[in-house]
Amino acid sequence: MSLNLSDARRIATEVVEATDPSLRVVGAATAEGGSNYTEIMLSVANCHAEPCRLSIGVERDVSELAFREAVGEQVRQHMRDRESALRT
Repeated sequence: MSLNLSDARRIATEVVEATDPSLRVVGAATAEGGSNYTEIMLSVANCHAEPCRLSIGVERDVSELAFREAVGEQVRQHMRDRESALRT
């Protein structure tokens, strides 16, 4: 069973808020043709250096738990990348 787009956005919002309070979910969209692949668009609060928006791609044809884990891992990767960029 696939998560619908509304549930995907809601779950992504919950995961993002719990993982990195500086990020906000601003949208979710599917690819043309009704694919299960979903782009979650994020905005970085109080951003002073580009990029201030980013997107993560997640498949919706997984369990809610697997979807949460996929979103969380991508947000944590973004946090690691941002930390690394700030050090250089």
